[in-house]
Amino acid sequence: MGEIPPIPSGSAGFSLPKYPDLPENWSQRPAGPVRPPDDRSEGTATAALVLALIPSVLTNVIGFCLAISVLNKPYGGRFNGRGKAVAALVIAPIWLIITVFLLVLPSLVEPDRGDDGAVIDEGRISTFDLRVGDCLEQMGPEGEQAFVDVVPCDEPHQAEVYHRFELPDTPWPGEEEILRFADGGCASSFTTWSGSAIETTILEGFYYYPIRSSWSTDRFITCVVSSPEPTTGTLEGSGR
Repeated sequence: MGEIPPIPSGSAGFSLPKYPDLPENWSQRPAGPVRPPDDRSEGTATAALVLALIPSVLTNVIGFCLAISVLNKPYGGRFNGRGKAVAALVIAPIWLIITVFLLVLPSLVEPDRGDDGAVIDEGRISTFDLRVGDCLEQMGPEGEQAFVDVVPCDEPHQAEVYHRFELPDTPWPGEEEILRFADGGCASSFTTWSGSAIETTILEGFYYYPIRSSWSTDRFITCVVSSPEPTTGTLEGSGR
């Protein structure tokens, strides 16, 4: 076989391109930069859940809004804190519904009052709304505000509101200080109202007082007296 002649300079020859050597782990390289998780979303979701668990309209609304902000903030195809945010969205509306129900329910059964303000038809009211002269069907729980049943005083009842006074408009003084005011104020007015010394009376006195959450809107102490057995009419001036 003869020698292969060289390719003329005008002929269309070619050569293979040289590619750079690829690293052994080239297929494991990420497609783009990886950023650390967004801890702020996780923290916001935690705050939303905590606020949603507090039975307060204001905190529930804030928690609900924070939860929405977390779910509307995508990151890398994921929602950081999504589970907590979803829980907050479920819990907050439940507390809101319960709170609204408790606020509306008393207005549906509150008692009728005459022109002089006296109860003429029984009903259930908050101790916030008790007035001097109101008669309670049964002695309610002593202490913080609650709901009690009031009746016309000419019907059998066990307790009667005899005094009500407002504490000074100051920053929250603490429960111990409030109880000191309540003890003094209710005791000092009892003898004048009942005609009996507090040391010898057969009647039992108690009071309702404000709590920290209601301090900005209600600072009243409501003094109540009860008899050992149901009575009719007022106990004012009874000398008992």
